[in-house]
Amino acid sequence: MVAGGAIAAAAWPLLTGNGSFSVILLLLAIGVAFVVAIVSSLVNGFTTQFVVPVMIAENRNVLAAWRRFWPTLTGQWKQYLVYVFVRFVLSIAVGLVVGIVTFVGMLILAIPFVIVGVGGVALLSVSEIAGGALIAITIALFVLLLFVLALLLSVPVQTFLRYYALLVLGDTEAAFDLVDEQRQAIRA
Repeated sequence: MVAGGAIAAAAWPLLTGNGSFSVILLLLAIGVAFVVAIVSSLVNGFTTQFVVPVMIAENRNVLAAWRRFWPTLTGQWKQYLVYVFVRFVLSIAVGLVVGIVTFVGMLILAIPFVIVGVGGVALLSVSEIAGGALIAITIALFVLLLFVLALLLSVPVQTFLRYYALLVLGDTEAAFDLVDEQRQAIRA
């Protein structure tokens, strides 16, 4: 919101025709928006992936958990920098793979629905209500099944990424380890 506000304020004279437009100011606003987006993404990601487990492990609120996690983050900053890089690369790679597999699944899933939809279009000439209902039900069922397919593919991936964050957190501070038994099983 702050980032969008800075860009809107810089572009306002161009959009309204009032005042003088400054390309330098717009570029500065875009730079500010980029920095704000990166910082807010990091804070949000670290809160979700590391601070929330600290909240669970030590029964703390968000600010107290951040204060407790901060020495670990600053003390092991190289580990967390590598985590951010690996997580970024994994997110892109996994997003591409899940997207491609979802698209292929959608194409395969669409075949019977297209056949039924063609039947619904043919039924329109006999009865508009029955044909329209068949087409509407077919589309609704297709969208529902596509949603289920996307969940079946993305939930295990998101679980793996969250689990990876818990493993990193437990490796950097044993007091925050929520998956100690699983870690021992993996290493055994």
